[in-house]
Amino acid sequence: MSFSLTSKHRLGSLLLLSITALTASVAHAQGSSDIQADAKLYDITKAAAEEPVATTVDKTCLPVFGRFTADVVPPPACESPVGFCTEGELTGFLRGKYTLTSEQFIETGDPRVPFVTFFTGTSEVTTSLGSFVGVDTGSINLSEPGSIGSGRVSTLITIVENGSGGGYFPIDAGYLHIRGESDLASGTVDGYYAGVVCWDP
Repeated sequence: MSFSLTSKHRLGSLLLLSITALTASVAHAQGSSDIQADAKLYDITKAAAEEPVATTVDKTCLPVFGRFTADVVPPPACESPVGFCTEGELTGFLRGKYTLTSEQFIETGDPRVPFVTFFTGTSEVTTSLGSFVGVDTGSINLSEPGSIGSGRVSTLITIVENGSGGGYFPIDAGYLHIRGESDLASGTVDGYYAGVVCWDP
């Protein structure tokens, strides 16, 4: 991977400043409820920032993390073949907007968890750092609201190409792992993302 000492230190310093500010703002907003989880994310990302991500291709890569919020978009604005779309905002190291268009829902086939559903879709992300398109592969707990785990969602967004929204870097590879909770009654989602974004040096 091409990565000069100067650019390594510049990106590392920028990331550490960003995650320090993010952790402080989240702690202020949430009180003590999720501080331990935030602190763990901080430690993991701080360690990653001190050493550039190793890859087997000639890419410059940067670890990122933050929070996201989203709302369900109903048809006809939603053009999903299964009728499910969301749009929302990213904060933290990636600051901007994103949309998700779901393409299929798949039952687990396991009678022990009939309320868990797999899904795939396409996400378009536009941030000041860069824009990209990714493929979502995830799962969601659709059990009755109030049940343990209801609304919990986890998805892996695999970045497949550069987006059309511009940004500082031409991001065209990497991934985001998203974990969050959906309010099945109101149609809102919020949670965390963490991952790596890459571009040609």
